[in-house]
Formats: sequence, structure tokens, C-alpha cells
Amino acid sequence: MKKILYILTVLSITYFGFGATLQPYEHINLFQGAFSTGMGKATTAVKGLGTESFLANPANGGEKFSFDIISINPFQFNNTTLQLLRDIQEMQQTQDFTKLFDYIGTPVNARLGVNLIGFNIPIYDFSLNFGIFATVYAYLEVHNPLSTAGLLDLLGFSAASFFIGTSYSFKHLDFGNPEVNKYLSNLSVGLNMKFVFTGALNRKITLGDVLLGSDHLNKIISEELSKLTAITNLLLKPDIGLSYELPIDEMQKVNFGLSILNIGGIPIGDFYIPTTFNLGAAYSYDLSTLIGNRMLLKNTSVSLDFHDIFFQRKDKDFFKRLHIGLKTDLANLNDIIVVSLGLGISQGYPTFGVGFKLATFKINYSISAEELGVYAGQDPDVRQNISISIGW
Repeated sequence: MKKILYILTVLSITYFGFGATLQPYEHINLFQGAFSTGMGKATTAVKGLGTESFLANPANGGEKFSFDIISINPFQFNNTTLQLLRDIQEMQQTQDFTKLFDYIGTPVNARLGVNLIGFNIPIYDFSLNFGIFATVYAYLEVHNPLSTAGLLDLLGFSAASFFIGTSYSFKHLDFGNPEVNKYLSNLSVGLNMKFVFTGALNRKITLGDVLLGSDHLNKIISEELSKLTAITNLLLKPDIGLSYELPIDEMQKVNFGLSILNIGGIPIGDFYIPTTFNLGAAYSYDLSTLIGNRMLLKNTSVSLDFHDIFFQRKDKDFFKRLHIGLKTDLANLNDIIVVSLGLGISQGYPTFGVGFKLATFKINYSISAEELGVYAGQDPDVRQNISISIGW
């Protein structure tokens, strides 16, 4: 039982009620998709990624019916997480916790996102989207036990959200003026309403707590975990978005996107997700037509995003807000078998993602770095992301 509780501490305790020694400069969001992370999170103007596109910009509702029955999106961990779990099991057996000192100053984190259901239903020029997602985000940092910071910081948040939203395309709307119709027919607008429940914790474990024995630690852990299961703080937070598609010819087009996310801000314990204005542009080219094979290099686009254009987050670094992405279907057999590739640059660091779809089963993997410091290049934390879903 004690072994299980220690593992739950790392995997289920969540992130961001900050300790005094931590810098609250990571750009945290309620929802994070594995594939969009692999393409540098540059998705404000990118359609076709399902829930990942819609929650990045509500105007990106899909034109095809789709739904996910259940999705793990993402299971995220950094390079230290798995090694620490192995060491914790060993320390539980030996009752020697000195190995924790090897992790002093090294961040350890894990994230688990679960989408219980997600629908996209096109109705004429409308797209209706609704679903449920939850996320648990964990952060642990070991300190010098003789410092005032204590031995361990256990920090985190949990959130559950029901969302319902719609996008609307102006392509069939008649303004009574041919010139106006011509330009506005490419415009889409979107609104998403999120009903959010949140919980958070911020607990320091001191060397004295450890010396008091496992029963005392188990009591602390149980008390902290109860804060996450008793999430009752209901918030209603809207997102709005604009999308403009500019066709160039039959093979290429440019999309522009603007999204305003988490309007009013989301307080989570001592942490706060602000309202962010995000701009994006995406250039799409039908490479499958160019190479003469309709099964290769479909749905190819290159995208550029600038998130939080009014610098509402605590850091003020330009490059932390810059995101560049590329996505393409390396192989696509009538949307039944699909192999997708994502590449990008997020906050100055390269990203990589790959996805595989077989009928109703989809799996994505990506690797990226999150900037924990004040400016891009200061303190990268390399993380891996996995998503698994069943749906159409």
C-alpha cells in the first residue's frame, strides 16, 4: 500500500500551486494534444486535428462528422520521471531515501489527460462540438534538505471540463453585395463554452516529515490527494475565434486564425491561466497532386503561431510565444489507414510527432521541450507525449 501511495504521489499529484523556490513561468493550458505538441503547438490556423484544432481556435470546427469514444491525450512525462519511479520503489524497500538527493534541482513531472467523449457534427454551415475532458498535472522538485525550501515540493492542479461550442462559416451567407460576399464567404467564426472544475495543491515535505516515518508520510499524501478529488470550484469560461481561408489555386491556400482563450482567466490554487490572444497563419499545399499519388503527402501544411500577443503571462519573452509547425500525411489510404508526421519549433526548441490511424484506432507520439525559465533557451524540460483514442 505504501508503495502504491508513493507512486500516486508522482503520477496523480498535480502541478502549479507554486512553491517559493519555483519560477511560475511555464505556459500551462487545461488541454494539450500529443500530435499538436509534435508540430510545435502552431495550430491556431490549422483545421483537421479534431478536438485539438477546435480547442486551439473555436472557428476551426471540422466539416466532417467525427467523434472519439475515449482518448488518453496526453500521457506526458519528462526524462526524469520514469527513473524516479524506479528509485522510489527501491527506496520504499530499503527505507533509504538518500537517493532523492540525486534529484536536487531537477524537475520531475507527469501529466495525464483523458477525453471521455468528443463530437464534431457538421450541420450545413455550422459545426457543433461538445465533449468532456479532464487533466491531472504533477510537478515534484527535490531541494537541499538543509535549505528553507524543505526537502520536496509537491505541486499541481487537476481540472475537469464539459465544453460545448460551434463554428459558423459565412460561405452561403448573402450580404446583398457580390464583392462583400466574395471576401466574407471565406470567413468562419466560433464560440466555445467551457464549464470547468478545478482543484490544486501546494505542499512542502520536509526532512522532518520523512524522519517521522512512512505512516506520517502516508497521512500527508492522503490529505493532499483528497484536495484533488474534492474539486468543486465551478467556472464558466468562453473561448472565441476567427478563421479566414484564402484560396490561391486548386492546390494551395492560406488560412489565418485568431483565438481568444480562457476569457476572464482561470484561477487554479496559487496559479492563474490568463486570457490569451493568439494569432496564426497556415499555408497548405496539396503535395499528393504534385507528385501524382493521391495516397502520399496529403493534408500538408506549414504554420506559424504567436501565442499571448498581449503578454498576459508572467514572462515577457517574445520567443517563448513563437511556434512553428509542419504536418503531413505520409500515407493516407481513404482515411482508413493514415500515417502522419509533425515537426516544429516551440519556444525555440525542436519538436517531433508521429501518428498512426487504423480504422477507429489512433495513436500519436511526440517529443518536445517546455521552457520553465523566463526566456527561451534558459531552462528547457524535455518531455514525451502519448495519446491513444478510439473513434471515427
